[in-house]
Amino acid sequence: MRKILLGTTLFLGSLLALALSANAQAPTPAPFTASVATLENGDAGFYKATMNGTEFTGYEGDKLTSLNPDADYVFVMKPNAGFRATTCEFKVTAHGTESTRPQVIKEKKTGENVEYYYVAFKFPAAMGTTAIEGKVVFSKPEDGNLIKVTDNGAKVTIKAGETEVTPTTLVKKDTDLVITVEPPKGHELESVTFNGTALTAEADKSYKTKMSEGEATLVVNIKGGVTPPATTYTATIAAAEHGTVSIHKPKLNADKKLEGYEEEALTTLEHGVLYLLVMKPEAGYVLGKIEAKLKAQGQEMPISSWGGKVNAMKGKDGKIEYYYVGFGFPAAMGTEAISVAVTFSQGNLIKTTANGATVKIMQGAMEVTAETKVGAGAVLTIAVTAPEGKEIEKVEFAGTALTLNKDKVYVATMPDAEATLVVSMKEGAAVADAVLDAVVVYPNPFASEIVVTNLAEVAKVALVNAQGVVVRSVLPNGASELRLAVEDLPAGLYLLLLENNGAQKAIRLVK
Repeated sequence: MRKILLGTTLFLGSLLALALSANAQAPTPAPFTASVATLENGDAGFYKATMNGTEFTGYEGDKLTSLNPDADYVFVMKPNAGFRATTCEFKVTAHGTESTRPQVIKEKKTGENVEYYYVAFKFPAAMGTTAIEGKVVFSKPEDGNLIKVTDNGAKVTIKAGETEVTPTTLVKKDTDLVITVEPPKGHELESVTFNGTALTAEADKSYKTKMSEGEATLVVNIKGGVTPPATTYTATIAAAEHGTVSIHKPKLNADKKLEGYEEEALTTLEHGVLYLLVMKPEAGYVLGKIEAKLKAQGQEMPISSWGGKVNAMKGKDGKIEYYYVGFGFPAAMGTEAISVAVTFSQGNLIKTTANGATVKIMQGAMEVTAETKVGAGAVLTIAVTAPEGKEIEKVEFAGTALTLNKDKVYVATMPDAEATLVVSMKEGAAVADAVLDAVVVYPNPFASEIVVTNLAEVAKVALVNAQGVVVRSVLPNGASELRLAVEDLPAGLYLLLLENNGAQKAIRLVK
């Protein structure tokens, strides 16, 4: 049974955005938060994995709540006596998209005994992961077992009584199973086996058997082998008024920076190849709304990030020649089609009342100034920095209050009229101090670890020794708890420094 893993959506687009930016610099990958869903009948957590090359050998240290891209980690699951880890899934947030990913559970054994269950993993920085939540179900053997399916491209449906069996369904021994199999288009079934035994089709072309005592395997074999995955996908572009929209291969110079695009407009695209969505307005018009959808493995979903990734190519006179978005989809996604609709308009200005704050408005990679006309439907990100001693009370755009998102910016959509941006300020010291006062640090004195909690709004945490040297420095990035490994530090006095909106607090610690 195929499942699309949404978390990888657009990661090639992110790589291309870096490659195509005229002044791109590789940012330091930000850590992402790690949490565990409510547990019953066992314990679980994220740990640093120990590896021998690509082989997992174990884990070390304490449970982690903040993970780094491009590093090896493991989700360790330890059931109570008499239980086992049956199913595991990760809920991953990346590039603003939340997806649920079923995981394959492995066993770490000592002799014949299972010491713990685990899932080893590493997320590349290009995925843009901002959060991961691990979820595990512990069950007793008498609760039933899973059925693992190898469909080889066929559509498989399994029913246990009236219940449709999914990859996480526990089925009890001797339960009657009804299996229907639809081969890929243009192929025929060769065999269907259950726990290694070939099944015979009934008159209605279904297969019937009973659930085994342990975990079961269902394998579908196709005549002529597995259906090869498609290597291309189609692109459909809606006709645009006051401009043209097309897809091309980019032209990069020796420094891998964009210098244009190839002449041929494409509607059949290849997996794993980088492309440009080129949007060229008529004179007097600007880019507005970008609506894009992707279909992969039978599922259709919006591509919500393109509006925030748009850039512009300017001529020697400084005027915009065309707008573009770089994108590409890996073959593993199984992309079948994309559709795009773009609007152009004459655009309107944004009038800003900053009240002393520093305001930066971006349309994708393009900065919006007081003279910039913005098209209706354009996605805007707004960064606001309060002056010293002040705090932002409210940010309103076109009469609507905006909410600060997890990236510490405001997101708005340009209306089809002149827009106003108003920043309201208030005294900020008391609020900042209250945030810092809520932080809890323990133990004190400490030995191998310092735990810092209630710091979701804290901007920076640093540990300084008696000589004034910073020995640990962490950006919480919204995490509510940090665990600092400090076993290697010598005994003595330390200060834990907290920063928030210009306010600071020092907490005296002893080792």
